[in-house]
Amino acid sequence: MLEKIETWLPVFNGFYGSGLEDDHDLEWSLFDSPHGLNKKLLDFVMDNVYDCIDYSAYHQAMAKEITDSVCYELMDQGLITKWKFQDLGHDDGIDIEITADINHLIGLCKKHPDFEQYIKATYTSYSGFNSYHTNDPELWLENISDRNQNHKIGSMLQFLIEYDPCNFHEVCGEIYIGEYINHDSLLDLINDEFSENLTEFSQIEDCIPGKFVKSFLQRLTGIGLFETDLEDMELSDFQDEFGLNFSI
Repeated sequence: MLEKIETWLPVFNGFYGSGLEDDHDLEWSLFDSPHGLNKKLLDFVMDNVYDCIDYSAYHQAMAKEITDSVCYELMDQGLITKWKFQDLGHDDGIDIEITADINHLIGLCKKHPDFEQYIKATYTSYSGFNSYHTNDPELWLENISDRNQNHKIGSMLQFLIEYDPCNFHEVCGEIYIGEYINHDSLLDLINDEFSENLTEFSQIEDCIPGKFVKSFLQRLTGIGLFETDLEDMELSDFQDEFGLNFSI
């Protein structure tokens, strides 16, 4: 009989140490040409940008993609029929709701020659770890449909699924941390640090100002909405247009 069950997503062990938080695009998310900017400005931005990232939204976006990827496999392998992402769990896991036949899952575990070894390895207490579940496979499977045993549903799926967690990097490949920067917060920090002396960091050399620099200069000089397409402007025209000095 199919049931809706709230449990945890198998395979995924959290973001910490996973290598999924890829920040290689941060500089290029902020500047069109970061290596042409004044080093003092660039260093300050890169030192402070991490405090201005909405990690909650960033992790939520990745968690939804990971959930879909794992659950598609669970469905393809006949272990569930439906799923729904719920939230990131308090322990850095992912909470999901699935529709599955619990008796079918139990039957698959009972017939699997490695299930006893899995239960022993996963639920045997040792120094520093006190298991809340028995490590006896037969006792472990008793009353598993009880609402208080939903952890075990996720554990059975963890045991039964065939899925390579290395896929997570490909699954999350189109989610860029730079898209989750709170630019207003970062601009406020820069204003506080540099607004008294614009020439401290405004030597842009030959690079064209990126969208972040344009946004910053827009606020700093009180110009308002730009009427000119800055991407098509020469640096000298940019200086003349706004009366800014880009030499130290």
